[in-house]
Amino acid sequence: MREAFVDFPWAPAGAAGPLAFGAPVEIVEARCLDEVRPALDRVAAACADGRYAVGFVSYEAAPAFDPAMAVRSGSGVPLVWFGLHDAPLAEGAAREPAAYACSVWEAGTDEVTYAASVAAVREAIASGDTYQVNHTMRLRARFDGDPLGAWADLRRAQRDGWFAYVDTGAHAVASVSPELFFTWDGHEVVTRPMKGTRARSRDGALDAARAADLRASAKDRAENLMIVDLLRNDLGRVCRPGSVRVPSLFDVEAYPTVWQMTSTVTGESRPGLGLGDLFGGLFPCGSITGAPKIRTMALITELEDRPRGVYCGAVGVVFPGGAAAFNVAIRTLVVDQADGRARYDVGGGVVWDSDGRDEHAEALAKAAVLDMTQRDFALLETLRVETDEVVLLDRHVERMARSAEWFGWPFDPDRARVLVRSDGAGPARARLLLRPSGDLRVEFTSLTDIFGMPPAPDRTAPPPRAVVLARSPVWSGDPWLRHKSTRRGVYERHRREATAYLQAAGWDAGAPFDVLLWNERGELTELTIGNLVADVAGTLVTPPVACGLLPGTLRAHLLASGTVSERVLRVQELPSATALWLVNAVRGWVPITLVEPPGQPT
Repeated sequence: MREAFVDFPWAPAGAAGPLAFGAPVEIVEARCLDEVRPALDRVAAACADGRYAVGFVSYEAAPAFDPAMAVRSGSGVPLVWFGLHDAPLAEGAAREPAAYACSVWEAGTDEVTYAASVAAVREAIASGDTYQVNHTMRLRARFDGDPLGAWADLRRAQRDGWFAYVDTGAHAVASVSPELFFTWDGHEVVTRPMKGTRARSRDGALDAARAADLRASAKDRAENLMIVDLLRNDLGRVCRPGSVRVPSLFDVEAYPTVWQMTSTVTGESRPGLGLGDLFGGLFPCGSITGAPKIRTMALITELEDRPRGVYCGAVGVVFPGGAAAFNVAIRTLVVDQADGRARYDVGGGVVWDSDGRDEHAEALAKAAVLDMTQRDFALLETLRVETDEVVLLDRHVERMARSAEWFGWPFDPDRARVLVRSDGAGPARARLLLRPSGDLRVEFTSLTDIFGMPPAPDRTAPPPRAVVLARSPVWSGDPWLRHKSTRRGVYERHRREATAYLQAAGWDAGAPFDVLLWNERGELTELTIGNLVADVAGTLVTPPVACGLLPGTLRAHLLASGTVSERVLRVQELPSATALWLVNAVRGWVPITLVEPPGQPT
């Protein structure tokens, strides 16, 4: 279904607001380099006659503007694709997004391979071939259903940015880019290059510290300034001499999973400038190539084994009269509607002092928004309600408040406290659910399978429950691990894998009580329904939140009281632990034991 949607925070006078378009009256397409300039000229002419144009220019169109720009070929998407429209749909006439399903995203490049590419970039920098390279990798998944539904969820997760959706019939391009390529009102060109990243943290103090660290980082400032200088040079090709300015430098902006550093570069366009001239002078954006642009693009073709396609190109709209706005096509999902495959690319700028492991982690942090797109989920607190108290009520309310702030949801803590106070005789389990609208509801169930809630474990408790080591790692940077919600796909997957493994090994005692999780570094994290406490050499320890786990309320209470302390625990250390417990605020201290000899996961 050919259609388009644009939700940009900029538009010329009289065209503000989200725009929706049905089937185009004409399609403008370029599939070879010789067709690129004529296609843009046709778009410009149609918009001069009063039409809208919504579409994209792929990264591989670059040699049409400068043959010295090296790219790979064969992306499968057009170099240029625009739908021409007489007018947007009337308000309320656009169709609603429908359901979709997406498999687990798989990265096409592992940490070792990515680090090797970073090392190659550093060698090129040492040789004087480049100063900075934007290196990328691709994630793939199976996709079924409505790509517009995915775009709607990505918009909700990203919250702010330059959002556009283009369905060509063959491909659906769902872009939620935070980065502006350019706006042009016919007189002024505005660009906002983005370079410099820190992963967000659920912990408010740590999150603020990361923003401050990015703001003060000499490395990130230097990286950002390189691209600002490149954009100033590019703007000089299309703007009046002496008009290029940098009104804003090194701004730090918050997005759901990352902090980003941006700057603003502007200039007054030369008389007679057209859309093709703008792309000829600016495309592709320097923030997604590196500097110097020509040599660095050649290096990119050596390091990356596939064409980029729409990714790192530009998606946007040309308005009647010729004003235009385009994003830099990062944070962009592309669905091949013929074979049901989806791709999403991520990357970052590599400079001399870049670390391969850190760059790989930064790229994955940018992809974390993919895991924040489940349409129907609620924040959740599970509380133990006694006859005369709600156990650890303050900690539960505070945790839900922090998560609500993270997702941008309204939350009334006083109402939450009232709802969870049961009139019945305890003990009971209360499930407090918070919806995006701020709606709160609570569900009570009887509670029988409970253990003690003493300040220290009861070592005379019943025999330990059987748990099994997870068969694959979690990713420590996954933001969903730090928020308690009804979105439990990662936990359910590990329980299924563990049960299947035990059954294949001849285990006949049914499903394990729980699964002990570990991360990509081989560090133990938590269990699927509680935190981990281990007795190591007489000291009770629990993994730090940075390993990738839920900051449990009982865990927080035990840390605050000094009963347990934080320490990284590796899988290889399990044999040295004299006792293990699952702890949560409902069940208390649950003794556990592994039902197989632990070893380094494979």
